[in-house]
Amino acid sequence: MNWKSKSLKLLGKYKIFEIYEEIMINPRNGKSIDFYYLDLSDWTVVIPVTDKNEIVMIKQYRVGAKKYFYEFPGGLIDKGECPSDAAKRELKEETGYFSEKLTLLSEVYPLPAFQTSKCYIYLAENVEFTGEISLDAGEDIETLILPVDKVKKMLNENMLDNSIMMLAFLLYLNKV
Repeated sequence: MNWKSKSLKLLGKYKIFEIYEEIMINPRNGKSIDFYYLDLSDWTVVIPVTDKNEIVMIKQYRVGAKKYFYEFPGGLIDKGECPSDAAKRELKEETGYFSEKLTLLSEVYPLPAFQTSKCYIYLAENVEFTGEISLDAGEDIETLILPVDKVKKMLNENMLDNSIMMLAFLLYLNKV
């Protein structure tokens, strides 16, 4: 039994997302239900690890929560861009680090109740500093190079409080 769409209406179109209202038929009871969701691009998160087994992280302000977060580099996938290329691009733009070797750790839906986007989580090994940082106008990023044990401590002390970053780091720990 599948949900069927009765109608779909675009409510707003913005720089990084569109808002839709969709009336769906519940297959269990046949009732029409109004749903509202954000349609936005898929995005990437990269856990960059140096040859000294240090983690490259960033600290950046997130306007939705009105606070700074410790995160791994990442960002939206451009139209027509493959996720791994976007991950490499975002890593280089935000930190100045680069790696040819990327391993996909997982593909997840961060908020499937009201968002369409998927997040691709990558591990970048033996990253090297290129010195070329290219931040977007809305970015103010501090790059941090941290031992794995320090990042574990940050996780345990709730300093790594972005859920996708927590998941990414736990996936990394599970792999190593």
